[in-house]
Amino acid sequence: DEVMFKAKPVVEKFFLKRGIKFFRSAANFVLFKPDDPIRVAKILFENGFLVRSQNRENIEDTIRVSIGTFEQMLRFVEVYKEKILNSN
Repeated sequence: DEVMFKAKPVVEKFFLKRGIKFFRSAANFVLFKPDDPIRVAKILFENGFLVRSQNRENIEDTIRVSIGTFEQMLRFVEVYKEKILNSN
């Protein structure tokens, strides 16, 4: 319940607010499409997040991130803000 009803909404609201395209689903992960997926995946990985780049048909240049605990996803949002959005 924590993953789906508390942690995942944190990430989805963050992406909505920042205009980052993501795909809604009932799964325990978020699939999103950043402007520079290679750079974003590298930064997230270097900061301890397990991400998978996706390049299959219809989801090219997307990244899949598994949803963790509420605290982990708050950290994900902070890392994304500080190291990805604020470093351009």
